[in-house]
Amino acid sequence: MVSVALAATALLTGCDGGETNNDAESTWQEPAWVAQFRQDMEEFQLANIACFAELGIEVVKDPAGGGLPVMPNEGRGEVPAAWLDILEVAGLECLERTRDFAWFHLPVDEEAHQRMLDARNCLLAHGHHVSEPPSFEVWREDVLAWTPHGDVFHGLQRQGIGTSASDWAAMNADCPQPAQHMFSITGLQ
Repeated sequence: MVSVALAATALLTGCDGGETNNDAESTWQEPAWVAQFRQDMEEFQLANIACFAELGIEVVKDPAGGGLPVMPNEGRGEVPAAWLDILEVAGLECLERTRDFAWFHLPVDEEAHQRMLDARNCLLAHGHHVSEPPSFEVWREDVLAWTPHGDVFHGLQRQGIGTSASDWAAMNADCPQPAQHMFSITGLQ
């Protein structure tokens, strides 16, 4: 499936080391920014899906944000090139229409880095393995080099463990990804 999550796709390097904390879930307290982000993301997703629908493309919610188009071939075989061209044009149009959502404009600052650390702590509290994060200075130079959700996903892949769409959705529901640095996976069944 082609992802039309209108957020950056992280290019991640494999990080060894890290930690898990199965006992921390009961002590995990969601930071205040998460509730506002959940509301903002819901509004964005609805606007994004409505935009694609207006342009004739059915889109369903992507657990990581944005939307996933319903493929004309139901995920079997090759998708017609003409349809992909239409999807690309629609994606650009809908990006323009939804660009005013506040989280598109969040600065890359220490607060953004803290949101990444919060997401990492949430994932640890929910029993996921996540590597040590880079310092703010290192992260600021390449914000797409490390995301906590991408780190979990790639760690599972290195171990030969697949990630189902329902597992990915549950992980994103439990621990939303910081807004401007989302990691989206495609092709999950």
